[in-house]
Amino acid sequence: MPCEQIGSVSGATLTASYPTSRLASPLWQDRFSCFLVSGSLRAGSTNTAVLETARMLTPQRVKAVLYRGMGGLPHFNPDDDREGETVHGAVAELREQVESADALLICTPEYAGALPGALKNLLEWTVGDAGTYRKPVAWINASGGRKQQPRPVVPAPCPCMRRSRAGGRS
Repeated sequence: MPCEQIGSVSGATLTASYPTSRLASPLWQDRFSCFLVSGSLRAGSTNTAVLETARMLTPQRVKAVLYRGMGGLPHFNPDDDREGETVHGAVAELREQVESADALLICTPEYAGALPGALKNLLEWTVGDAGTYRKPVAWINASGGRKQQPRPVVPAPCPCMRRSRAGGRS
């Protein structure tokens, strides 16, 4: 798989790898846009810092946009998302940004074994217009704190989120 050097941090070289078929794609011939979403609303969030670092290290042909409007999204209610009706301005802005991106990168903490409520709310708002459908999505789980024990991230085999334990059942 081809690799491209994308930067370095503390002397370590960071590379990105991608399938060869992507090189022939028109998507990679021009500017590529990645929408970055932090699952944390905390000031000084480790997850937001990871995305800021990713944004700083992206190659010139990648436009990385960090979303900062999650706290302003209204609580999801399907009654407020009816076809043909105008949605809340913050939702319309989110959808425009998702639609204009070629891919999404989400970095989120885990709260009580699940997604943070604010991130789940954001994801629910993206369902109504299908903006995330058929877009590549990458996921980073970053946690801080002394009591946190690292554990491998195991991708769920279905579109729904599942909690997995290393060596155990989902």
